[in-house]
Amino acid sequence: MGDHGKLYVSKELVDVYRNVVVPSAQFVIPNQFEAELLTDVEIKCEADAIRACDILHDKGVEVVVITSLYYNDEEIVGSSRKENDKCRFTLCMPALPHYYTGTGDLFGALLLGWSLKHPTDLK
Repeated sequence: MGDHGKLYVSKELVDVYRNVVVPSAQFVIPNQFEAELLTDVEIKCEADAIRACDILHDKGVEVVVITSLYYNDEEIVGSSRKENDKCRFTLCMPALPHYYTGTGDLFGALLLGWSLKHPTDLK
């Protein structure tokens, strides 16, 4: 949908993503900007990121991973909720001083592949 405060899609599609696409999704891997748009939560710390994850879970999403967090560019916050089974995690990794197009898409594909091989082990 967008990144760093800029939408890649028309503003009108945000409600479609929020109200139609997200409730139909099993996995959602937004960056901070997208997570804020989808949940109306301003993310300033890890607790805010967890609250955004919970809102997306409440919409029916099983796995949420928020990437590109501005408050700590070396952190990724994730969460899974399936029936009564919950898992939360924080990944820390050094940020590179470069911009690479498509890394979020690659991360999403790798996470999906891992979850298909190891459906009960998100960590």
